[in-house]
Amino acid sequence: MRNSKGEDIKLKTADLTNYNIVVLDQALKHRSSVTFTNTNTWRAGGERNANVAALDISLFDSTNTYNVRAQGRLSNVWGTRGNYNGFASFVSVGKVSGRWQWNLYNNIESDRYDPNDLGILFAPNEISTGGELSYIQFVPNKHFNYRNYTLSIDYQSLYKPASYQEVSVNANFLHVFKNFWDVSLEISSNPFYSYDYFELRTPGTKMRKVPWAFAGLFGSTDSRKKLFVSYGLGFAESPIENDPFYLARMGVRYRFNPKFSLEVSKRWEDDQANYGFSHFDPTTRVPIIGRRRIKQATTLVSGLYNFKARMNVSLRLRHYWSNVNYESFFTVSDGGDWLPTAFSANRNRNFNVFNIDMFYTWDFLLGSRLIIAWKNALGPDVVVDGTRHGKYTQNLWETLRSPQSNEVSVRLIYFVDYNSLRKRKQVG
Repeated sequence: MRNSKGEDIKLKTADLTNYNIVVLDQALKHRSSVTFTNTNTWRAGGERNANVAALDISLFDSTNTYNVRAQGRLSNVWGTRGNYNGFASFVSVGKVSGRWQWNLYNNIESDRYDPNDLGILFAPNEISTGGELSYIQFVPNKHFNYRNYTLSIDYQSLYKPASYQEVSVNANFLHVFKNFWDVSLEISSNPFYSYDYFELRTPGTKMRKVPWAFAGLFGSTDSRKKLFVSYGLGFAESPIENDPFYLARMGVRYRFNPKFSLEVSKRWEDDQANYGFSHFDPTTRVPIIGRRRIKQATTLVSGLYNFKARMNVSLRLRHYWSNVNYESFFTVSDGGDWLPTAFSANRNRNFNVFNIDMFYTWDFLLGSRLIIAWKNALGPDVVVDGTRHGKYTQNLWETLRSPQSNEVSVRLIYFVDYNSLRKRKQVG
């Protein structure tokens, strides 16, 4: 690897690791099933090893009208840095057929639940309880091929200590027209004051958050056509003065022929009064939050070329830009309220990510695959000066001019059918 100074360096990314996944699945009557899954991760040196066991049960009635689901997870992490266990559970019951459908659920994740060796979970330690009601039109009528109206409510709290976190309400109204164009209205809100127990990066603290509401209009043309266009516009507001949020996105895909297609998309967000963690006071180590304007833009270019049915090359180019400008700063009381404090200079941030992913994929046998990958990314030491380059196009140009890292990898997956081998052995 070469750094921004032009020096060749060696970087150890991970210890030699063994990953194992065991799945036992039993299908039952009426689409019901029982599944046991165990994942195990073993690292050389024993710095961190992990095991997660899971049981999933899904039961339907004889008419496939109602469903009950239950899931249980147990995680165990051990190694030179210590040992700890955790658990997670999920239970739901609902009506899953007909025009009117509903669902009630409860999800629990303990504070020490950790499936991140062969999974991903950013923030455990939560309890969420909620419900969903939907009206679905499956049979086309005079104006629509399909409609789906959904309303959901979710109540979240901490698992330990048991504390209120937030209430969220979401509604979606999707319409698919006779020409296969679609449009949806999305409405979401946290209608009450809520608390964030993680934003301050300090255990035992919380930050009070104001209510907000968002409305967005999203849609797309007929995806079967050569030219496919998608779009979206959104707006959010809160009781805080001068606190709008704007969202816009646009995507265009063109299929030149059955083998080759190209897609370009752009997403832009402007949050003009976002409140969140900034830094720790250098003297008292008290967490400081700030009111800031956050501008984010993502540009994505992707292409696919099929040589034949089981062989293709895909390309994905992505640039992400985030610019943060602070207006004022606050400390936070024990109850989570904001208390004005002195302005702190040089806290603005300008962040860029640029990467290219290219894959050659050949499925040469059923279940067997050869993958050759090339990955290009912005160098880890590259920083674009946000003071000099405050616009998106300037950041994109500076990013393209900056040092890049490159990686080439080859992966071969060969599926061995144990039953076929056993039959051959018996015949021999």
